[in-house]
Amino acid sequence: MNTKQKNFTKQICVLALLTAAGVVLGRLIPVVNLWNTKIEFAFAAVMLAACISGPVGGAAVGALVDFIGAILMPTGAYFPGFTATAALTGLVFGLLLHKKCSFPRIVIAVLSTQLVCSLLLNTLFISILYTKAFTALLATRAIQVAVMSVVEILFAELAIDRTKILGKIRLSTT
Repeated sequence: MNTKQKNFTKQICVLALLTAAGVVLGRLIPVVNLWNTKIEFAFAAVMLAACISGPVGGAAVGALVDFIGAILMPTGAYFPGFTATAALTGLVFGLLLHKKCSFPRIVIAVLSTQLVCSLLLNTLFISILYTKAFTALLATRAIQVAVMSVVEILFAELAIDRTKILGKIRLSTT
């Protein structure tokens, strides 16, 4: 096996591990899980995948985490719109954070995914699935978006700082 094949294999393995972690964090360890409000930590795996392998890896992990989680542990009817939104979230994280992580980019990535994907798209999908008024759902979903925005920004900043530190340690010991 040449170096390019080894790197590809290593990247696939890392993305598979992050997908598994995302399913566990998203479906088995929810903090709040009401019918239209869900606060969970699957974003961590998607964000890390996007930072490591870019928009394609982030989108793939986002879509797989949602699809596998919905199939293995359904919380309602499967709706492909949520999978598309999860893929879009990973794509945006990858476009904004891959190889260029800084606090302002983290804030932009998190706020854009939370406002567009979570607040607008997922609220639209919930209103379609449960035949509820879109505007009525926005108020409770806005609270979730505000909380998750803060959580994601803090997590991303801590995780990215830690990976930079670990990378320097690993490089200095080899």
